[in-house]
Amino acid sequence: MNVKHLPLASLLLFAVSPLAHGNPQATGAGASFPAPVYRSWAKNFEASQKIAIAYESVGSGEGVRRIVGRAIDFGASDTALSAEELRKRGLIQIPTLIGGIVPVVNVPGAGSLRLTGDVLARIYLGGIGSWDHADIKALNPHLQLPRQAIVRVVRSDESGSTKAFTAYLSGVSPQWAAAIGARGLPRWPAEVLAAKGSEGVRDAVRVTPGAIGYIGYNYVARDRLNSALLRNRAGRFVAPGEAAFAEAVRASGMADSVSGQVSLIDREGGGSWPITETTYVLFERSPKNEEGAKLALKFFFWAFQQGDDMARDTGFIPLPTPIQFRAVRLFSEVRDRKGAPLNFF
Repeated sequence: MNVKHLPLASLLLFAVSPLAHGNPQATGAGASFPAPVYRSWAKNFEASQKIAIAYESVGSGEGVRRIVGRAIDFGASDTALSAEELRKRGLIQIPTLIGGIVPVVNVPGAGSLRLTGDVLARIYLGGIGSWDHADIKALNPHLQLPRQAIVRVVRSDESGSTKAFTAYLSGVSPQWAAAIGARGLPRWPAEVLAAKGSEGVRDAVRVTPGAIGYIGYNYVARDRLNSALLRNRAGRFVAPGEAAFAEAVRASGMADSVSGQVSLIDREGGGSWPITETTYVLFERSPKNEEGAKLALKFFFWAFQQGDDMARDTGFIPLPTPIQFRAVRLFSEVRDRKGAPLNFF
């Protein structure tokens, strides 16, 4: 494996200083996938409630590490922790949004590029190295694909987006499942260009001819990246989008799940996007900083009440209403030093 790293600027997406504004503040860190929506929520929340939310986009793995280390008021992860992990680490896990991970390319003439999961896996395994490979051309007889080397762009940090992407590849490619598996920070089998965070992947794909990367659809929609169509379980080539994510949710039965932690990867729905996922926030069950946890809980409670319309047209969809109700009930599992539910009102 040969990994090239792309130097990037700081990924602090928004951080509002309590000294600058005179407002109380809660701190969070983690997944870059939902960060643009959290930024929008935080801006409106501060204007409404006079409480600042400082969130650092550092990747899901680092978000988990920081909340476990009691260094922040809430963490964020695109990968659901198991019930056993939550118990051992003393955490509460709350779903917030649903979105999708999307292959994006920088290839002349590759608009509406069609890919299957098997071909995508072989690209990232290094078995397909040029855009004019016969198997890509067979899927795209309508395109004039160039004789150009494929540059594989990946996340350099431990990432829930990477975990979802590799989980999808594991499900559609036995070779990928055996060699790599579903991992947030895999050992990539071919030469790759590694970039930090979703913003890093976006920038690397933009400036690298022949590049392919994977990124949250919210970045695709906002930054007008060239996304590929994927063949789903129903055999249809589908474009990513909010309707396709909603179809995956309906096909999964998520709204009827007791926990809401249902996989949305490669669901049956005819129009469903194959790499749909839920993103989560994490709280300490008994927070070290009760005041910070109160402010963060108040923020997400407000977001469930006021944030659905802000989430629409961002590339995300809100949680199904039954899951939102269950998520709000989880807030009461965050307890104060006396063991009572933390009062964040």
